[in-house]
Amino acid sequence: MDKNILPHWKKLEAHSDRIFSHLEKYPEDILQKQPDAHAWSASQNVAHLIVTERKSLDYMQKKLNHTDMTSAQKAGLRSLFRFWALRTAFALPGLKFKAPSYIEPIAVKDLKSLQNDWAELRQEYKSFLEKLPPNWVDAELWKHQSAGKMSVKQMLIFFTDHVDRHARQIERTLKQVEH
Repeated sequence: MDKNILPHWKKLEAHSDRIFSHLEKYPEDILQKQPDAHAWSASQNVAHLIVTERKSLDYMQKKLNHTDMTSAQKAGLRSLFRFWALRTAFALPGLKFKAPSYIEPIAVKDLKSLQNDWAELRQEYKSFLEKLPPNWVDAELWKHQSAGKMSVKQMLIFFTDHVDRHARQIERTLKQVEH
C-alpha cells in the first residue's frame, strides 16, 4: 500500500475496531432497538457504514476498469475545497444529514454478521489499495454523493470522520434504548 495512504488506512481500521469492541458489550436486542420509528438502531448504523463503503469501493473499481490507466485526473484545489467543506459540515454537531435511499441499511443483521461483512469488505479494500496504480493514489478516484470527486487519501480521512460521527450516533442511540 502506498506510504501516503497507509497511515490513514490504519487509523480507519482502528476507529472501526473500536466500534465493534464497544458494541460487543451489549445484548443483541438492545443493538437492534430503534429509539423511534425514524431513527436507526445501533446495528443499522453499522450496516449503513458497510453499505457506504461498499458503494464507494464498487464505484472506484468500476472507474478503474473503464478508464485509461494513464488518464488519472489529479486531485487539486477543487477537490481540496470540497474535502474541507465536507469535513467542516461533518464536524458541526447540530447538523444532520439524510442518507440517500441507496445507502440506507436495508436488512438488519446481528452483530456477528455485521462484523463478518465488514471484515470481508475491509479485506477487499486492502487488496484494492495495495494494487492501486501509483498514478491513481492522488487522483480524483472517489466520488462523494454530495461533495463530488476526491482522492483516495481524502476518502480514507472522510471514512474515519464518518465512522466517528456514527460512533457518536450509536452511543446516543444506546443511551436512549437502554432505559
